[in-house]
Amino acid sequence: KSKIVIGVTATPWNKGMGLRWTKFIVPATTKELIEEGWLTPLVAFGVPDDYEPDGSKVHTNFDGDYVESEAEAAMTTAPIVGNVVRTWLDKGTAGTGQHPGDRAFMFCVNRSHAKKMQAKFEEAGVSCGYIDGTMDADARECVFDKYRSGDIKVLSSIDTIGVGIDEDVRSIIY
Repeated sequence: KSKIVIGVTATPWNKGMGLRWTKFIVPATTKELIEEGWLTPLVAFGVPDDYEPDGSKVHTNFDGDYVESEAEAAMTTAPIVGNVVRTWLDKGTAGTGQHPGDRAFMFCVNRSHAKKMQAKFEEAGVSCGYIDGTMDADARECVFDKYRSGDIKVLSSIDTIGVGIDEDVRSIIY
């Protein structure tokens, strides 16, 4: 018997998706969704060229994703971490006229990286919470309550806020 399996994803551009599915149907591009008013236009900031991580030391696994330990080592160098915090403080929610202290989600490489980034934001005087996929629902809800109230400005995360989140987010740190 042959079976038909249909997968649905918001991110069909991941290299690993080609290992799972043989055909992609993209109903709309990001640009089209912005033009039609479904997505908010974005302003992106990156690290200066002299802060670029050494990509030659970061390999991909069989799924096409980066090897976590290598990616963490590349992304936690002092210049990059300092630039992430400084850029968020300087630019914040650029283009919106809102104060940089508005809410942000930070997507990290792994738990260790997320905790290191949380510490760096807190060292800079920014209230930063931590959430991961191993936390029970009550613990996560407690963190989200602090985020919603404004007690936490940045939420450092791993494996938990990528899908099905309906929160007030003004900037993404990725």
